[in-house]
Amino acid sequence: MINVPVQTLVADGRKRKDGKSSIKIRLFYQNGKTKELVYLTLKLYYTKEEWEIINDLSNQKGSKSIIFGDRLRDERAKITYAQKRLSEIIQSFEDKRMPYSVYDVKDQFESKPIDSITRIYLMNLFDEIANVKERAFKSVSTIDSYKNAKKSFYTHISKHQKIKAETFRITSIDARWIEEYKQKMGNLISETTKNDYIISLRAVFNYAIKQKLIDESIYPFNQGDPDNYYNIQTSPKTKKALTLEEFDRLKNVRKDITPAQQEAWDYFMLSYMFNGANLRDIADLKYSDIDHHDNTITFNRKKSSRTKKIDDPIIIAYSTQIQRIFELRANKEESNGDNYIFPIFTGSEKSDAEKTKIVKDKTHLWAKKWSIIAEKASIRDDLTYQMARHTFATVATQNSVPIEEISKAMGHTSISQTKAYIATLPKNFTPKNETVKQENIPLDIFNEK
Repeated sequence: MINVPVQTLVADGRKRKDGKSSIKIRLFYQNGKTKELVYLTLKLYYTKEEWEIINDLSNQKGSKSIIFGDRLRDERAKITYAQKRLSEIIQSFEDKRMPYSVYDVKDQFESKPIDSITRIYLMNLFDEIANVKERAFKSVSTIDSYKNAKKSFYTHISKHQKIKAETFRITSIDARWIEEYKQKMGNLISETTKNDYIISLRAVFNYAIKQKLIDESIYPFNQGDPDNYYNIQTSPKTKKALTLEEFDRLKNVRKDITPAQQEAWDYFMLSYMFNGANLRDIADLKYSDIDHHDNTITFNRKKSSRTKKIDDPIIIAYSTQIQRIFELRANKEESNGDNYIFPIFTGSEKSDAEKTKIVKDKTHLWAKKWSIIAEKASIRDDLTYQMARHTFATVATQNSVPIEEISKAMGHTSISQTKAYIATLPKNFTPKNETVKQENIPLDIFNEK
């Protein structure tokens, strides 16, 4: 007696005009005298020869067979996912412990008739993982990274491969394909950006494997598979912090720059004095964050608020220098507790996405000003607002502030995060332990009597 529906792959004997047959799943159920039989169409069509190759399970593992431009495992992956989805539907009915018919199974399966195929389309996977990140309240920049990567791969597939990107399957990607993508995109985007997009692609592969949409054997980032292994090149560490000499020159250039450039300069110094806080954190500051009794300012990093660990708030001194910048840049309206200190998020209440865009637009507006400021200060020409955070960590380190204190001041959840900010210290920097050793072995002990 058969109590669970049994599925079997079959090719419809009736051929279409192109000579191909429709592939279906035969779903049969028997319970005593009750018998039910339905056929589920997969919207997949093959010639007799094609179907014999695809349906030959002994020739699946590691196969490099080509079927009219598509790899064998691509075609098999679509069928495997359809069978998996059907099994899950049957199991869901079984779990309910209620009577059901194969017609109920068919109706649920066909409610999304091509879902089993379209979920392994690369563009759809990028959309799916972006939606997952949105539901998990990940940062807008994280979500945008997947959207930008999707656009780049779409361009490569449609422009360079000259095929329809909307139906391009992730199972068509191997190490050679990724290398070709990097070469074909050429100078359209930087090497760093291309590597970032490939890292996003790797995340999509991991997601698809976790969702059991694809087999992990086709994962192109597995070092144990030398025939299909792509090594993501890590960008060399760049010196993101200003040296003490550069920082001194930057501090003294304010009087020589225009009012528009002074705005960028003021927010850079504000970030430095706020322990390297990013512009989003500074823009979110409200007058209620100022404690005039203790003469302090307390705030939480927006980035940390999305992590599982709840960190302590960051507390800084409401110094005379900060007060001076507040006088220059703060809102001119009444400074009640609910008001933002700075006129960045103006007008009606903004959503998280809107705030992120405003901050991005603001830093983009400053981009051209930095090169002018850097030239007038005679410092490195790749100056950016983000360097204020690295400069804070570096200056603190060079002034012998313990790394634990720096880490807490920056709102890091671990010391390893802080180390990344001070990993590019100048080679002529002498760590505190070296200074201590030299001070404890005075040179005069080597003097001869």
